[in-house]
Amino acid sequence: MSFSFEAFSEFYSLRIGILAQRFILARMREIWPDVRHHRLLAIGYAQPYIEDYSGQTERSVVMTPMAIDATPWLRDEKNILCLAKSTLQPFPYESFDRVLAIHSLEFCENISEMLHECWRVMKPNGRMMLIVPNRMSIWARTENCPFAYGTPYTLSQIKQNLLDNNFRIERQRKALFVPPFETNLMLSLSPVFEGVGGAVFKGFGGVHVIEVSKKVYASVTPDKGSAIAVATQILAQPKPAATSYDS
Repeated sequence: MSFSFEAFSEFYSLRIGILAQRFILARMREIWPDVRHHRLLAIGYAQPYIEDYSGQTERSVVMTPMAIDATPWLRDEKNILCLAKSTLQPFPYESFDRVLAIHSLEFCENISEMLHECWRVMKPNGRMMLIVPNRMSIWARTENCPFAYGTPYTLSQIKQNLLDNNFRIERQRKALFVPPFETNLMLSLSPVFEGVGGAVFKGFGGVHVIEVSKKVYASVTPDKGSAIAVATQILAQPKPAATSYDS
């Protein structure tokens, strides 16, 4: 099931959406505190998150399959909006230092194709961060938020997909330990839930936050082998024996 631009926009205008954005960004900043002089590609509905980094980057590109209203963000000439599928990214090889995927992987029909494209456009020393709904969390079962749409994943499922597509796991976190209920009591207690959740409810955070690097294999030139000197012994050819004839 998909989630429309209007639904994303409405969710992030609510108090619960603003709260989710704040807690996810806190985990993102732990992993990427500084992206100065980097080229950043954000895949999916990333606008609420990429705005926090755009002031630092050399260039920021949001790639989404849906038309979104990014007019204020696009006023900065180094920001670009690209309408394209995550499985067909219109960028040259090794274009980006950082790739962020949020509200993306869970809606992708072919994960391997998407991850292959991300691997292709990342620089050899680049990093990718994925924010993916956790199958074990209550956020994946609450229909008033986008994390309940698409396909949620367990941590082992995501890791296996990443390893199968030539990525190396670098760091991992979880966010959104607070239940997704927009009540005054729950919202006021949200910092407590988020603070102790990582220690008490480790497996139940609403989203996985995972950083990966790409595995790069050095090309190998086939070895022609070492020359081996072979001593050649030339044997003297025997002469025919003399034949005597009786007269």
